[in-house]
Amino acid sequence: ALPICAGRRWDRASRRRASACGRSRPRRCPCAAPPPGASAAAAGAGSSEAGASPSSGTVKPKFDVFISYRRSTGSHLARLVVVYLKFAGFNPFIDVEGLAEGAFDEALVNTLHDVQHVVVLLTEGSLDRCMTDTANKDFVRKEIAIALRLGKNVVPVHNNFVFPTPEQLPADIREILSQNMVEWHHTYTDASVAKLVRFLRGQKG
Repeated sequence: ALPICAGRRWDRASRRRASACGRSRPRRCPCAAPPPGASAAAAGAGSSEAGASPSSGTVKPKFDVFISYRRSTGSHLARLVVVYLKFAGFNPFIDVEGLAEGAFDEALVNTLHDVQHVVVLLTEGSLDRCMTDTANKDFVRKEIAIALRLGKNVVPVHNNFVFPTPEQLPADIREILSQNMVEWHHTYTDASVAKLVRFLRGQKG
């Protein structure tokens, strides 16, 4: 016969039934409360089996494309490019939503080291500050220079942009003018996106 559950009320009728069959009140049964500390141990074992704990934190996303742009004239295009690249299967980084905690410039540099591709948005006046940046403090210049120095696949995307001469740019970013480029046409967005995706996948032309 099944033991009488210790979690139920041990009333007179239960005692009479137990006495009649020679059974005593069970010390514990599967539905009784676990002993002190058992729940915590089980929870710890479960979390270790799952490979995570509350203190382990969240997994950082793995970006593969860095979007470099001038906020004053390129924010709208940057968000468009992010949407289209995600749809194409990439995981682009944009500074307004991808930065982790820490110093702003340090986080940008770390991300540039990690990604394979860098898309530089050349919009109206986006390189003007670079031409006069004698102290090397402009973020757009820094991003382009680091990407070129690290040998990333740099793809400029220009829209309503007047190209300077190489001599007008600092030496560390002049190479940006000789990269394979994509002209962004709002009227022919699909063609612009298709060309950008080809360049990112190593298919030139």
